[in-house]
Amino acid sequence: MRAGRLILSLALILSCGLELAAQAPAPADAKFPEQTLCSFGNILVSRRALDGGFSLQVQRPLLSSRNGEKTEDARGCEVILQNPSGDTVYRYADGEIWLNGATGQDVTGDGIPDLVLKSMSDGTGHYEATMIVSLEAHARPLWGTSLFGGAQGELPDFPRDRLIATESGMSFLRNARDGRVILIGSNDAYDRSGFEISVAVPFELVAGRALDSSSDVGNYEGAIAEFRSALTPDQLSRFQNSNPGWDDCPDKSYSAPCPPTPEPRDDAYRKTERAILGISINYLYSGRPDLAWSTLDEMWPASDRARTRADILDNFCHYGLRKQLKLQLVPDCATLKN
Repeated sequence: MRAGRLILSLALILSCGLELAAQAPAPADAKFPEQTLCSFGNILVSRRALDGGFSLQVQRPLLSSRNGEKTEDARGCEVILQNPSGDTVYRYADGEIWLNGATGQDVTGDGIPDLVLKSMSDGTGHYEATMIVSLEAHARPLWGTSLFGGAQGELPDFPRDRLIATESGMSFLRNARDGRVILIGSNDAYDRSGFEISVAVPFELVAGRALDSSSDVGNYEGAIAEFRSALTPDQLSRFQNSNPGWDDCPDKSYSAPCPPTPEPRDDAYRKTERAILGISINYLYSGRPDLAWSTLDEMWPASDRARTRADILDNFCHYGLRKQLKLQLVPDCATLKN
């Protein structure tokens, strides 16, 4: 009898444990931390050891004067990568430089660990640059972002087709399911009516190519929820009874007759307009074009729906970070002309 009760108790414990495990949330992607090495001449880490016997030396860069003398740049930073033999194999200079925690991972998918440096030129948070350098005996810069600051380093063999033109630096995530490193950039997906909408562009680097990782990163849902929270029934009804296309009058891009008196536009109107666009755009960039277009069908005025859809799709297919990286497009892109 006692043995039967014991077996029953163990069965209950096991079933409860399995139920709790099933209810446990999926592990979240972890953003790699960053360490500031130097900030506008202020050296915070003078030397840093890396895996595999590599090391970083941090200093102020030397400037050449007209008479040939070398002087320190009091507001600059330079990172020198040395291989296990102590040879200098790479130099990187900018205003402020961080070491990203993805360093030591195989970021580029070629089986070799990489060094990941991020930097900023002007102290405003704009014009961030990223450089990914292979940690091998003869280090090579493999990928970079931004045409600003010190993104090109000093090696002459940098592959120019892998210098991504963007003003934003990259974030690096460790995929919770398989440990892969995913990079997240941003794309200005819409620029009209006096505001911009930026959207995340996650991708993975594999043997010299960028692969779309939109389905692996869940940050689109948060953006969609935030945009939905900005909508109210009254303002949505008001917006649906307007014609957003009239904002372009008398611009030649709007072919229909313009109204004799412009429609009033206030902050509440723009907030509603931006929210609808944000929902649609995030659905599109996360690989769900059907939901992107059904959002416009449901919320956007019919008089301007076709033109707005074409604007969103044109930006997605022909411009920005996705275009540069040659990421996978949606079938709707085939309907547009280059």
